[in-house]
Amino acid sequence: MIQEVRWDECGPELILLRRNCWQAITALGVGDDLADSHDMVSSHAVYRQHGLIVGAVRCSTHADLLLAPWGGEFLKCAHHRQGPFAVMSRLAVDPKMQGSGIGRRLLDAIIETAKMQGAHTIFGATSNPAIAASLLRRGFTQISGESCFPIPPTHRATAFAK
Repeated sequence: MIQEVRWDECGPELILLRRNCWQAITALGVGDDLADSHDMVSSHAVYRQHGLIVGAVRCSTHADLLLAPWGGEFLKCAHHRQGPFAVMSRLAVDPKMQGSGIGRRLLDAIIETAKMQGAHTIFGATSNPAIAASLLRRGFTQISGESCFPIPPTHRATAFAK
């Protein structure tokens, strides 16, 4: 079951899930920050099984980013976009549950939430080829990260927009 939660409701559980999911990619130098300032101001869609969070994705709206200490970077880079936007990030699915459709359901839910909140454009970035393929199937296009989506140089990721 997918539900929307705030960081103060389940932050420690989300950090544990991220740690379990990202062990392999942090070894590749993709980035090991398990939580950041955007977590506190953003909404999170979570998938629970038997009461435990086994999947999650974060959605930061234009308004959320105004509250985050470095959210202005996103606002500056996206200034040429028309209307409000959202940034989808931090997708994580328990390694034992990957391939079961949880990630797909989470992506669909967060895209719908962003649209309901008035987002005209949804940004995302990933270093995972399976997630990149899933974004492309959902109508996202690959974009130049430097020009409209700030990706830290330590993250080897590809940016997308819809």
